[in-house]
Amino acid sequence: MRRVSGQLGLSRSQWQRLGMFLVGAVAVGLTAVVYAALAEMATRTFHGLIAANRWLPFLVAPAGFGLISVLTTRVFRGAQGSGIPQTIVALNETSDGFRNTVLSLRIA
Repeated sequence: MRRVSGQLGLSRSQWQRLGMFLVGAVAVGLTAVVYAALAEMATRTFHGLIAANRWLPFLVAPAGFGLISVLTTRVFRGAQGSGIPQTIVALNETSDGFRNTVLSLRIA
C-alpha cells in the first residue's frame, strides 16, 4: 500500500473509502431531514382535515389505502412486502438481469 505523505498516514484507497462513507452519511442525514419534514407536513395536513370536517379522515384514509393497494398490485408489481427477501436473493444472485428485475428502481 502506497502512503500519501502528510495525510495522517492513510493510503489513497483508504481516503477514497473514507470519503465514500462520509458522502453516504451526509446523504442519509439529508434524506432523514427531508423525510421528517414531509412527515410533519402530512401531520399538519391531517390536522387540517380534522379541523375542516371531523369525519373526512374516515373517508380519505380508506380511499388512500385502496389507491395504494391498486398501485402496488397493478403498477408497481413486486413492491409488496418489506423487500428484505428480495434483497437477500439479489445479493446471492450472480446474474445482473435477474438482480435488476428483483430490485429495480421502479420497485424501490
